[in-house]
This record gives sequence, C-alpha cells and structure tokens, in this order.
Amino acid sequence: MEHIVLDASVVVKWFKKKNEQRTSQADVLLQNLLDGTVRVSIPTLLFTELVSIAAIDRSVSEEHWQEALVFLFSLSWHVYPPDQFFVKDTYRLAKGLGLSAYDATYLAVAKRCSAVVVTEDKELLAKGGNLVRAL
Repeated sequence: MEHIVLDASVVVKWFKKKNEQRTSQADVLLQNLLDGTVRVSIPTLLFTELVSIAAIDRSVSEEHWQEALVFLFSLSWHVYPPDQFFVKDTYRLAKGLGLSAYDATYLAVAKRCSAVVVTEDKELLAKGGNLVRAL
C-alpha cells in the first residue's frame, strides 16, 4: 500500500475549491484515504495550518470551515506529534535544505515513515528532493 504525507497545500483543496487548481487530484487522495487504499500520515502542524487558512479565507462560510476542521478528526490517518527526535530531524532538515521549520516538519514525517510528501508548495518541491512529489 502506498504511504504518503499530505501537507496543507493539498488538504485545503478538499474544502476550498475557488481559486484552487488540481482539486480533483486532491479529492482522489481523500477518496483513497476514505477507501483505505492509501496510508496517509501527517504532523499535528497540519491542523494549525488549516485553522490559519480558515481564519482568513472569505471564499467559503465560517460554518463550512468549522465543519471541515471537525471532519479532519474523523479520518483514519496517522498523526505524528512532535517528540525530541522528531524536532531534531525537523531542525536538521530545515537548516540543511534552507526550508522553514513548517515545511521541514512534513519532510521529517516522511523520513520517519518512509513515505513521500505530496504537496503543491513550490519551495518544498524545489528543495525536498526524493522526499516530495507534486500533487
């Protein structure tokens, strides 16, 4: 079974369709997650990033975002909380690749679970090497 890490640039497409590209590809990943045909891991950071997006987004209603954020907790994905080893990996990746700690967090999860990050983030795609792939 394929094992992937999803970042906020992909997950946001499940809930926000206006002005977003590749929403159908993102929806396929959601359906695969729901069907159990793909294993998905995420850092806890994903929830915070999506709350940040929801708090400033005006393209969908506040009620829609609140339902979307609650929906995330119903999914059968593996959520990685930080620990001392994870934080060290994140630091090394951020420092070594010249990435933000936020982006490096997704790479640290991918490294830990031998997966690849699926993203739309251009900088992460440019610097993440074999740990990333485009949506």
